[in-house]
Amino acid sequence: MRPTRTILAVAALAGALTLAAPTANAAENPCGYFERGPYALYNNCGSTNQLIQIDLVADPDETQCVGLGVTMLADGADRTVSAWSIGTC
Repeated sequence: MRPTRTILAVAALAGALTLAAPTANAAENPCGYFERGPYALYNNCGSTNQLIQIDLVADPDETQCVGLGVTMLADGADRTVSAWSIGTC
């Protein structure tokens, strides 16, 4: 009986840590477009892949499909104005 209780306690702790992880990620990396140093990033906090529109300084806007979590945008912070979701992909 005792090993079963230990296994259940470890499983419960692992589940609690998994639920806490998105909150920590959201605090470090805001949802949507943000910059960190020279990098332009997009944090997809949703539950599906998102099609985003990227507003560039001197070039035509681009679209990109991003998965869950943080994606580094290729043009960098010096060439990117903003980015936002326009649908799913």
